[in-house]
Amino acid sequence: MVLSGYAVFSNLTKKDVYKGSETKYNITVVLSDEDADMLAEKEVQIKNYGEENPVRQRKFSTQFVPTVVDVDGEAFAGEVPRGSLVKIMYKLSPDVHPVHGTTTYLERVRVLELGTGTADEDF
Repeated sequence: MVLSGYAVFSNLTKKDVYKGSETKYNITVVLSDEDADMLAEKEVQIKNYGEENPVRQRKFSTQFVPTVVDVDGEAFAGEVPRGSLVKIMYKLSPDVHPVHGTTTYLERVRVLELGTGTADEDF
């Protein structure tokens, strides 16, 4: 399955750290309403971020080093900057967890347009 969105957080070159422990490689993207609705129909949990004009986001993750390429299919170096337009290839878990819903598994990322933001811009 494939969808596009804007990168918010990227941990694709090293695993994310939660409470001092490494977790998974991941990328969080802002989704179009159409993609968010499609995922929600498959019982994937979507988060709304912001109070006024909230955006819909989803984190896609994997235990394995993900393939990340640029628009030409060449290897992408470094983390994907905040605000970059990306295309995500992913799989859905066949099982639906009663609390957490359907899990999304990240397979590949293609960076279509580079964003200029950094993770520190909100501070």
